[in-house]
Amino acid sequence: MKRRRYDAATKEAILETVKKTRSGGGTFAGAFEAAKLAGYKGSPAGLYQMVYNSKGAGKKRGRKKAAAKPVAETSTASSVVADIAALVNRAVKAGLEAAIHALEALK
Repeated sequence: MKRRRYDAATKEAILETVKKTRSGGGTFAGAFEAAKLAGYKGSPAGLYQMVYNSKGAGKKRGRKKAAAKPVAETSTASSVVADIAALVNRAVKAGLEAAIHALEALK
């Protein structure tokens, strides 16, 4: 089936007619009849797709994306190893200094 194309003025007139009818509280069936008077030659489903896919259609349906949850920082094995190495290094230095002072006191 050949696809019907409307020129820009006709399409704009159709969309504007549907928008005015719907915003005035009319049903989609009423908007379809008004669109036919404005030059629309398709089915109600085709009109719905034309309106829905137009830029002025408003918000798209569907789920809204949830906000990303902050991720807690994970401690890496290298930082834990570095902390342990520093602790051992301080303990060894303190022990060596105590031994050196004890030996110097014996002189």
